[in-house]
Amino acid sequence: MILHARLLSFGLLCAVTSLPVAISAQIAPSRAASVIDSMPRAKRIDQAAISPDGTHVAYIVDGALTVASLPDNSSHSITVEGNLELRSVAWSADSKQLTFL
Repeated sequence: MILHARLLSFGLLCAVTSLPVAISAQIAPSRAASVIDSMPRAKRIDQAAISPDGTHVAYIVDGALTVASLPDNSSHSITVEGNLELRSVAWSADSKQLTFL
C-alpha cells in the first residue's frame, strides 16, 4: 500500500511538473521551428541537363520546363500545349537547341 501511494504521488508529480513545459512549448515556438518556417520551400527537380558549353541548365519542376542562364542568373519557362508530362531533357552538342519528350 505504501509502494502504491509512492507510485501514485510520483505519477502526480510527473504530471504536474510536465504541464508547464507543455503549455510553454505551445505558446512560444522554438527558435529552430521559426527558422525552418521562414526558409523557402524546396521543390523537387525531376530532371536537369547542363548545356555542353556550361552556360545554361534546363530542368523540370512540377511538370514545367525551365531554362536558366548561369552567367546572368535569369530563367524562363517553356510552355507546351496540352497537359503533357515532360521528360528526357537534353541539349544539342552546340548548346543552341534543347530537346525533350
